[in-house]
Amino acid sequence: MIILKFLLLFAGTLLVASIIGFAILKSVTIAQHQKYLQNSISLIELKKVENLQEYIKKVSQATGLRVTIVSEDGNVLAESQSDVSNMDNHSSRYEISKASKDSFAHDIRESKTLNTDFLYVAKKVSYRDGSIYIRLSMSLEDIMSEFYSLFFLLFLSFLFMFALAFYISKKMSEKISYDIVQITNYLDEITKKNYSAVIKIEYFYEFLQIALIVKNLVKKLHSKDKLKRKK
Repeated sequence: MIILKFLLLFAGTLLVASIIGFAILKSVTIAQHQKYLQNSISLIELKKVENLQEYIKKVSQATGLRVTIVSEDGNVLAESQSDVSNMDNHSSRYEISKASKDSFAHDIRESKTLNTDFLYVAKKVSYRDGSIYIRLSMSLEDIMSEFYSLFFLLFLSFLFMFALAFYISKKMSEKISYDIVQITNYLDEITKKNYSAVIKIEYFYEFLQIALIVKNLVKKLHSKDKLKRKK
């Protein structure tokens, strides 16, 4: 019963740890990719670029990232995965409006153009006589596929730990049961006044202490029994 309660407690702890680990690992994975996009933006140099569309196509092919160039008034100047003529003004996009105030801005939402969730990171940079926004993004599905792979490995490690704990608990339970049976059998013999019965505790020191106390008690009972017979 004690072992069962221990296993239930251990399983509950693993479940809570899995839920917390899921949330933390997801947050860390997204944060790492966000940092990667920020670093990638910092490496993009547009000062000598004449054709933005051709340049970002090359950047996209080299990095596998979606690249968007947005003018200061929100018009899309170049896009690596979509036709610019079909894209709306981006001035109201959170990452664009926020990038006008902060060094980097990011957001996670569904792309109206591609109908899939993206992680966006944008930065305002100088270009020629004005400013433009460089926005890098990657599919959230791609990010989460990496996350699920990591979490699956973590979950497998939890299962292994649980299986190991179950095995150890089972072996411990068998040893506890053995020692308890030895004490029980010994007490049964004593009730039959077999004072010469032997008790064998093999695994746990605590049970050995109990056995010694019982043996001392049996000696006293045996002595009293002898005195009663003499009388």
